[in-house]
Amino acid sequence: MYRVALDPRANETLPAARRIMIAFHAPLVLLPAFALAWWHAGLATAAIHTLYVLALSLCMIEIQLAVYRKIPLTRPMPGFQGNFLIALFPAVPRL
Repeated sequence: MYRVALDPRANETLPAARRIMIAFHAPLVLLPAFALAWWHAGLATAAIHTLYVLALSLCMIEIQLAVYRKIPLTRPMPGFQGNFLIALFPAVPRL
């Protein structure tokens, strides 16, 4: 459905994935890191520490998204369509 509805050149998923990762990263990592660094070392050190964590995090996000090119789970894996029901049941060992 996504392959039919979306133009792959006009609707790249990479920027959207990057924005989502950064949106979760800011309140869950950066704010607590800033608060803890401020409590332990002061405002100036907290700002420098938070910028350092942000720079490292942006590098890691770019490394993780280097090979990301599609929306996950939008098409089945090859050979999976016909064996879907069989794949739901584990193999029963024979005694």
